Amino acid sequence: MSNEDAQTNGVFANEVIRSRRGQDIVAGDMVAWIDEHAGLTMDQLGGPGTRDLTSEDQPYPGWEQLGGRTLVDAVAAIGAHLGIPGFRDPKA
Repeated sequence: MSNEDAQTNGVFANEVIRSRRGQDIVAGDMVAWIDEHAGLTMDQLGGPGTRDLTSEDQPYPGWEQLGGRTLVDAVAAIGAHLGIPGFRDPKA
């Protein structure tokens, strides 16, 4: 979401606020930055396109190079393969 989009969605978007690092920033720009980076984080954890899922009931796509697993599922599979107690491969 751009600052321009945020402006049409509320008065808050145009306000200048101070970040925790002491930088003055337009609130709409900060919200857009958070939205973009939260989406990137979701894609890294759950696989490409995770940020675009529209329902919490939809499974994360996973990563092809991880056998269709998310990062957490891949770590669990590795732990299970190594015999670490408590780890299990959700695809096994």
